[in-house]
Amino acid sequence: MTISEDAPNSEFSAFLRAPLGQGVVTGLLTLIPVRDYPLWLRRGIVWGPLVTTGVGAVYLGANPQRTEALGETVIEPTTESKPVAGWRGIAKMLVPGLAVGTIMSGSMATAIWADEKIDRGLRRSGVPFPRLVMGFSVGAITRWSVTEENQRDRSREVVKPSMDPSTKQSDSGKA
Repeated sequence: MTISEDAPNSEFSAFLRAPLGQGVVTGLLTLIPVRDYPLWLRRGIVWGPLVTTGVGAVYLGANPQRTEALGETVIEPTTESKPVAGWRGIAKMLVPGLAVGTIMSGSMATAIWADEKIDRGLRRSGVPFPRLVMGFSVGAITRWSVTEENQRDRSREVVKPSMDPSTKQSDSGKA
C-alpha cells in the first residue's frame, strides 16, 4: 500500500474546512495582539479593501466585457442593460465599488480598535490571560458559526430540486 504524496495536504485542507479547524486557526490567530502587527500590515488591513475594490471597479468599468463574463447581466441584454464603456462605465462601477470598499475598510478599522479595547478591558478587569480568553472565545464562536452555516447549506440542498438533467425521470417507462 502506497501513501499518496497529497494525503497530508488533503488532510490538512479537510481540517481547515471543518468547523473545528476554522475555530482552532481563528483562536490561534487571536492570540497575537493587533498592536504587535507591523505598521505596514495594519495599514494594509485597513486600506487594502478600499484600494482593491477601487482598482477592481475601475478595471471592470473600463472593460465592460469582463463584467458580463462575471455574470452581472442576469437577463438578456437589451439596449438599456448593455454595459457602458468609457468614463460613464468607470463611474458606474466605481461608486458602488468604493462604497463597498469603504464599508469593508471601516469594519477592519473598527475590528482593530475593538481588539485593543477588549484586550485592555480584560486586563483592567483582572483576567490573568486576556489573549487566551479572547482566543478561546473567538475560536468557539467561529466553530459554532461555521457549524450553523454548514447546517443551513445542507438544509437548502435538501429543499432545492436537482437541476441535473441526467437525474430527471422520463415518462417513457410508464404505461
